[in-house]
Amino acid sequence: MKKALLFLVFGLCLGNSAHAFIRLEPYVGYEMGTGSNPTASFTTSGINAGARAGWLSDAERYWIVLDYETTFDGSIDYGDTGGRSKLVKTIISAVFGMNFLERPFRIWAGYGVDEWNIKDSSLTVLKGNAMKVGVGYTRYKPVSINFEYFSETFNKLSDSSGGPEIDPQAKGTSYMLSVSWPLKF
Repeated sequence: MKKALLFLVFGLCLGNSAHAFIRLEPYVGYEMGTGSNPTASFTTSGINAGARAGWLSDAERYWIVLDYETTFDGSIDYGDTGGRSKLVKTIISAVFGMNFLERPFRIWAGYGVDEWNIKDSSLTVLKGNAMKVGVGYTRYKPVSINFEYFSETFNKLSDSSGGPEIDPQAKGTSYMLSVSWPLKF
């Protein structure tokens, strides 16, 4: 998380704040993914909602934002055992993006912290890091149609039984198709 915050602060300091804009971008989307740990593999899906807030350059080409997203009505399916659990996923990341002013596209990349709450007979919490890259199609403003790829690595697992945190050695990738409304102030 320290890296993500340093990235955000550094980027905000680079901008000319006298002519910069504030950027706010709420979004909603659908996410699907796969993952594994040494003992099992799984698939995930769910509806995501989130928002990006931060700085937009005076030329409206570059932006640096803090991105918060959460998955609700999500599920995790274990292919090997056939089990299914409820999933609530949260990612907070620092994101750098670029608008192609001459074309109706934009791209971005980000890094942040990731937490999954998996609810079945008990509550299991996975924590780790997430990297994301995305592309948006902005032809029909003020709406943007976006596609994002996430790579997630988890290094802490705890459950409601109160046992010690362990390293689950779990990794996952997911894709999200979303619709957003980029606003500037």
